Amino acid sequence: RHYCQQSGHVLVFSPLPLIQTIDDFKVLRSFIAPNPFLKEFDNDYSRVHANFKISYSVEEVKLDAKVHDKYEALKAGLIAECQEKAGRAVICNTDIIPRRLLRFAEKYKPAGYDRLDDFKSEMKLCVSDLKCDQYFYHELLRKKKEAESLYDHIPSGN
Repeated sequence: RHYCQQSGHVLVFSPLPLIQTIDDFKVLRSFIAPNPFLKEFDNDYSRVHANFKISYSVEEVKLDAKVHDKYEALKAGLIAECQEKAGRAVICNTDIIPRRLLRFAEKYKPAGYDRLDDFKSEMKLCVSDLKCDQYFYHELLRKKKEAESLYDHIPSGN
C-alpha cells in the first residue's frame, strides 16, 4: 500500500477478478486509496473498462494403459491414506488428492503447456484422458463461461 501511495498513477492487477457487484470493485479501489479507513467512494465507474478475451488452445493426448494403472493405484493410495488418517482422528486435507493426481498427470504430458489448475486469459493446454485432467479442464471451461458472462456487462475501452 505504501508503494502505491508514492506513484501518481496506480494500476491494480488482479488475475481476472470476478467482480459481480460494485462493492467488489470498491474492495480493489480501497487498496489504492490514500486513506484505507475513509469509506467515501466516487460512484462514477464510467471509466472502468475490461479489454480482454479468454482463449485456450487445446491439444488432447491419449495415455497408455500402464499410465492409467499407475494413476488408479496412486488414487487408491491417496484415498486409503486419508481414510487411515481419519481413523486415527488426524485431520486430512482431501483437497490434496486432485492436486497430486494432476501433478502425476503432468509428468506424462509434453513440456511447454500451462497447468490445468491455473486460470489465465490465454492458455496453451494439453489435456489427457485421465479423469483428473478432464475434471480440471471442465472447471476451466466453467470459469471461462462465468467470466465471459460477467465481463459482457462491462463496457469495452477505446
